[in-house]
Amino acid sequence: MAPPDRPPPHEPDARHTPGWYREALGGDPARPGAPLMLRCDGGPLVSRLETFPPRIEVAVPGGVYVLVDDGPVHRWHYQFVSDV
Repeated sequence: MAPPDRPPPHEPDARHTPGWYREALGGDPARPGAPLMLRCDGGPLVSRLETFPPRIEVAVPGGVYVLVDDGPVHRWHYQFVSDV
């Protein structure tokens, strides 16, 4: 169990469903399994190759990347959140 001042651990492969994105974006942004190259802001990575739908969180040494998926698909990226 996570300490009270820390969030619970994330699900390693948590993803929104393709239907969730279709509803949120008002169309069909990509087919399931399509490759997506997503920019990474901060942390040890520059970018990540994901498949649609991308993972919501990606654990890496020193922290976690959180998907920022508001707006059009070409603006999606991962934002690094440090463990410290």
